[in-house]
Amino acid sequence: MRRPPRRLRRHRARRRRPGAPRGLRRPDVDPRRAAPGGRARPAQRRRPAGGRAQPGCRVVAGTVRGALASSLAGSPVWTPKTRARLLRLLGVRVRGGARVYPWIRFTGGVDHLELGRGCFLNVNVTIGANAAVVLGERVHLGPGVSLLPTTHELGGPDQRAGAVTSAPITIGDGAWLGAGVTVLGGVTVGAGCVVAAGAVVSEDTEPDAVYGGLPARLIRRLPG
Repeated sequence: MRRPPRRLRRHRARRRRPGAPRGLRRPDVDPRRAAPGGRARPAQRRRPAGGRAQPGCRVVAGTVRGALASSLAGSPVWTPKTRARLLRLLGVRVRGGARVYPWIRFTGGVDHLELGRGCFLNVNVTIGANAAVVLGERVHLGPGVSLLPTTHELGGPDQRAGAVTSAPITIGDGAWLGAGVTVLGGVTVGAGCVVAAGAVVSEDTEPDAVYGGLPARLIRRLPG
């Protein structure tokens, strides 16, 4: 019996490569997905079950959105309502009619922030990270307000800033926070409350009342 031509023998040898013995296969090649010409394509890496991103990826994505919200949406080139729309696109839960003025800053992601209908955020507002920050309807924030849900536990003498701890912040409907007010984690500012400029709010406030000082204390009550 005549041997087939050399060219045909080479072609048959190439076709047999995908089915080579297991010990001779490359670990990154899937022999069942052979490309034309006999070459095996690299095996595809499997995604995690359910197709969901890993927690680390979500953190990085959230941080990137926070950076875009601070730089792009925080730019003074936009109108307040357009800036609110940009923040919505980046992941902030924004209700209708919210107005956000320039230079808003995020220290982390943006998914934890919720702006109620008719909210007004003046310039240089800072939004902390790691816990929910919820603003009710018609809340007004003055220039330089800081909402900081994250702090440290009190540590020992070698390092007083201990473990990181976070708690949500809630600002009730119709509240007004003056310029430079700081609200710490775990605080609920009552509906219709007014906080005087420069105050540091470390405890819950009553609704329809005026607070001021460092730390903030009740000054007087307002008609409901």
